[in-house]
Amino acid sequence: MTKRIGIDVGGTFTDFVLLDRASGKVVHHKEPSTPADPAQAVQTGLGALMKAAGIAPRDVELIVHGTTISLNTLLQRRGVRVGLVTTSGLKDVLELARIRMSHSYDFFATPDEPFVPRDKVIEIGARVATDGGVVHEPDARACADVAAAVAASEVDVLVVSILNGHMNPAFEARVARALAERLPGLPVVAATMIWSEMREYERTMIAVMNAYVEPIMRAYYGNIDRIFREYGFEAPLSITSSNGGTIDLDTARARPIDTILSGPAAGVVAAASTSVRAGIDRIVTFDMGGTSADIAIIENGAPDITTESSIGEVPLILPVVNVSAIGAGGGSIIRAIDGGVLKVGPGSAGADPGPACYGRGGTAPTITDCYLACGFLDPESFLGGRLALSRDAAHRALDGIAKGLGYGEDANAVPRAAEAALKVASSMMATEVRKLLARRGSDADRFTLVPYGGAGSTHVAFLAQEAGIDRILVPETPATFCALGAVVANLRRDFVRSCAVTVGAGGVLDERLARDVAELRDEALAWAEAMGSRAQDWELLLAADMRYPGQAFDLTVEQQLQDDHADLGAGLHRLFEDKHQRLYGFTEAGRQVELVRLVVSAVGKLSSIASASPRAQEESGERRRRVFLDGQWNEVRRVHRNAIVPGAPLAGPCIVEQADTTVVVPGQWQAVRLETGDLLLTRVSTVRAGEQQ
Repeated sequence: MTKRIGIDVGGTFTDFVLLDRASGKVVHHKEPSTPADPAQAVQTGLGALMKAAGIAPRDVELIVHGTTISLNTLLQRRGVRVGLVTTSGLKDVLELARIRMSHSYDFFATPDEPFVPRDKVIEIGARVATDGGVVHEPDARACADVAAAVAASEVDVLVVSILNGHMNPAFEARVARALAERLPGLPVVAATMIWSEMREYERTMIAVMNAYVEPIMRAYYGNIDRIFREYGFEAPLSITSSNGGTIDLDTARARPIDTILSGPAAGVVAAASTSVRAGIDRIVTFDMGGTSADIAIIENGAPDITTESSIGEVPLILPVVNVSAIGAGGGSIIRAIDGGVLKVGPGSAGADPGPACYGRGGTAPTITDCYLACGFLDPESFLGGRLALSRDAAHRALDGIAKGLGYGEDANAVPRAAEAALKVASSMMATEVRKLLARRGSDADRFTLVPYGGAGSTHVAFLAQEAGIDRILVPETPATFCALGAVVANLRRDFVRSCAVTVGAGGVLDERLARDVAELRDEALAWAEAMGSRAQDWELLLAADMRYPGQAFDLTVEQQLQDDHADLGAGLHRLFEDKHQRLYGFTEAGRQVELVRLVVSAVGKLSSIASASPRAQEESGERRRRVFLDGQWNEVRRVHRNAIVPGAPLAGPCIVEQADTTVVVPGQWQAVRLETGDLLLTRVSTVRAGEQQ
């Protein structure tokens, strides 16, 4: 039992990877997603994967699954009916939010519809002081009246969020139990049980979003689990989480909010592993799928974790891998508006009907149609030959764009329009890359682009040229990279506690800090113990949000959690001052620092994975293809990736093909297959400059 299966359900394709950790061999498969019933694509693709790998279910030791279903449910407002019970006077907590308008100068702007309508928010006379003391506890009559109002509101699940509840979680849980006893059959959840942190709006919003998708995800996970058992798998099922790790199925069922951004996070984890293996310490990940492109920055092999993410206009204060999304993917729809201006996305053709060239009824021009019109894709070998593309359909879809740009009767009107659309998409992506690097004070030419997703390898060179990046590292199986990230990710779960303590350089440890850290440590160890033998080794990480008194924003410092807490306060103080000095160029020597939040993460490391050495296979004859690059048609070499001898440079322009994707190597670039199996693309001018030095 050395085989692991990774599954990633995307909007356009569902990806599968089977990894043998003993040999490093990878078998991959892509299956068109089935939006009406996502489990159907999982069931179909799983059978195809097992057949291709030639193994039995008993050979599999672990299955890891990631999906965007919960995220899409939130974005499309398709969740269940949620009720909210909160402290008297806080009825508008979700509608007021942070009292900020997304479009300050738009007189006609309307706020997003809240996840809980105002008539389903019920007030209760329960309140906690800022120090955790109980100001007012509802009596039996008050609880009965609130329960009756909840029953009349016809909700599917109830969230209880009390003002300052994070300072006394036991009190909030007591109120939730009192209501649950009077509402048999209705799930009642205390907000602090989902995420115990200060900021009433954010904490309440996390609990509401979790409740909004929990019944849907519970049913989906139950369906997936049934499918696996019907196949005969006995391996445990894990779910990828937003923090770049994985959690067990029971945790995912109870806390689907932890998996909300799991797909993009898994890809970043795989990219980090790939970069370390190739000896590259600074990368920009570029995940281009069917509906969007996700970009992240990694330095020293560690993904950046943030608590300042958002879903639309809703803040997500959970620790998640820091990924920025752009509405430009392979299925993004192209429009030519008045004046010959091109727009790409954010609308997408999705999996059904898909791009026009799929021949499934879609007529809108997309980025994939542009790839085909420019000759980058082989219409007969797309998706391993399982889906034949229609060049005529792509041309028909892009013809309107060419006319809108005023190309008239030009014989190359359609490929010119396609190339223009690709440049617009590249510009959108490059702008986001430059913004992310600028925030870190980093230069683009010090980073390497790592593309993955179905369209990432095809588009990456155009993005690199636009963003000023000179090196590209294409993984062996980029089109199913997020599924691969799922099977190499460690187990991980975060446990949070808000606190209000002050630490100084003197090393005096606040008793509350010691107590909070000890309680979080016990929670983390209990979860690790419940995971049994899934991980070989465990470590505990401590993250603390800190600031000088009066500052509006926090800095997060991290360290391994030790058994001895004697010098913890002083150690965190030193880490804060070091980071403040690096970022802002100064510290306030000798001044105490406020510690406002603690997060203890339990990380379980999986068994190591062997590396498979690539072998070059003989190429049958010289193959050529006409591609449209730089405004003209070019006859270029067409090479299968497995035919490239490791270490031998391949000059562009050329096309590198493999079963799951196509890599475009423009002129002034060269490709080298590394001993790791990855493909390194470098600008020729950069190579020559390095040789001269």
